[in-house]
Amino acid sequence: MDVVVALIVFVFACTGHLTGVMGQAMALVSLLAAYFLSIPAGRALTGLLVTRMGFGPSVGYLLGRALAGTLIYMSLACFAHALNRRYGLDEQGQMKPWNRRWGAALGAVKGLALAFLALCVLDAFQATVETAAPRAYYAYQRSLSRHVVSRTNPLAELSVVEDVKAIRAVASNPEAVARLQSRLNVAELLAHPKVKALAEDEALAEAIRSGNYPQVLTNGRVRALMEDEEVIALAQRLDVMKSIREVAVELKLNHK
Repeated sequence: MDVVVALIVFVFACTGHLTGVMGQAMALVSLLAAYFLSIPAGRALTGLLVTRMGFGPSVGYLLGRALAGTLIYMSLACFAHALNRRYGLDEQGQMKPWNRRWGAALGAVKGLALAFLALCVLDAFQATVETAAPRAYYAYQRSLSRHVVSRTNPLAELSVVEDVKAIRAVASNPEAVARLQSRLNVAELLAHPKVKALAEDEALAEAIRSGNYPQVLTNGRVRALMEDEEVIALAQRLDVMKSIREVAVELKLNHK
């Protein structure tokens, strides 16, 4: 995985050398603008993807942001390309030396940022990646980059929604709870007062059913759960969340 990160940085540095710092800078500005502008635009698309197309809230949120951001970025990138041609080339249409050198440096930074974001997504959805792409999962677990990403991941909360859905579905289902009673760590987590409170929260249940991702994350009981060190320690024990998800799938619980 670390070799892949290094390769991405190298490729972006070469691309920056060819396109120049102006092209790289304007593309970066376009990317940042697309990221922030996609927040309000992505919310509308998230609701559509969740309610009309059946995606889960986390996946719908990611797809909505990605689609909105891509459309915004492409529009701004065309404008950036025109500016680069106007000011970054000499009279013969060749790249100016300073433009090329600084372009390589900025390209390397962009490649590193892109690799970091990709690893953040992988880190946030490790359970899904382990099932869908086990080689990528185990490569990430053995990489040096994991130690940096896991401590600084801004997307860490994205996996919270899926965990909350599964925990709430199992905690509110007597058959599921009975199945897991023999697994001490899991039973201890399900018996925790803050976990039981999730099963009783009708506002949270409605937010999960409607795919209201922001409301789930800002729910008071969810925040209290996320900030409780005892609950976090229980959930992080070996196979606890895996066992909960497996039972939720086996019983076909409606935890969307």
